[in-house]
Amino acid sequence: MENSNIIVFLMLIIGILSIPIVAEKIDNYSEYRKAIYLFENNEYDLQELIEKNNLTEQEPLMSYCFDTNEKIKELAKNLTTVYEVQRWILEFPYNDIPTYIFEFKCQQPQVKATEILKNGKGNCVEKSILVCSIFYEKNISCYIISNNKLNHSISIIYYNNAWRPILTTGYINKNNINKFMNSLFLIESKNERYFRNI
Repeated sequence: MENSNIIVFLMLIIGILSIPIVAEKIDNYSEYRKAIYLFENNEYDLQELIEKNNLTEQEPLMSYCFDTNEKIKELAKNLTTVYEVQRWILEFPYNDIPTYIFEFKCQQPQVKATEILKNGKGNCVEKSILVCSIFYEKNISCYIISNNKLNHSISIIYYNNAWRPILTTGYINKNNINKFMNSLFLIESKNERYFRNI
């Protein structure tokens, strides 16, 4: 009888200790489903975005950010679908301490995709850079877009004949995506950069 009580007690302790792990898994899945909802249900006209935000095209200065190496190539090969890339970048550890000011320059080594992957964590801009490099390896066009007011960035990719949002963190949800998109500006792509024309 005592043995069965000990077993029940141990099972109870294990159950209690596993609650945070289960809760985190549920939360991660919820963020992923939210991201997929936004990806599948939001389409954008890039030219309209440029005109609406009074953007002007400059010389290609920023492709240095989107670099690659064997690890990024392997990731692009192993993450076979857009949905897998979306899940992977959401699970990539978040770093809420920026290593540079928000108006970053890609000439800083720490904001190269290869360095971000090596560091094993990144904030929203860094994760956007990393995910775009993975998509470029998959021959999918990608931009980083940012919201000046929120100091937040996500990526958009060209997929199924439309530009669609790729969330790099869970800060944008289906209730505020339109507000976010109405005040965003493009930061960069592989081949060009757009600046707000102030």
